Amino acid sequence: MPLLVIAVDSGEILGAAQLKYCEMTIYPEKEHWLGGVYVSKSHRGKKIAEAIIDRIISLAEQLGVSKLYLQTEHLNGGLYSCLGWNPIEKVTYCGLEVLVMERELTV
Repeated sequence: MPLLVIAVDSGEILGAAQLKYCEMTIYPEKEHWLGGVYVSKSHRGKKIAEAIIDRIISLAEQLGVSKLYLQTEHLNGGLYSCLGWNPIEKVTYCGLEVLVMERELTV
């Protein structure tokens, strides 16, 4: 880790996400993180983010990861709530208020 998943169509990068190790220093016990999820504006609304996140989850499970974490500036959880992520807490980290979420994986 880190691992990067990139969605590509006909040579065009549509989006990306990372499987990261120890993203937030305030949570040293939380080791595995989904981060850097991005889909280009012209391709949003096409379930690309969902596909990339699913691939990250699959890779994490293959590596024996039992739980993933993420941080989002969308304090209601946004897309992640719809995809089965559960909120842990809201914190201020690096000057931003973020929601930290977790998801249990099938190992």
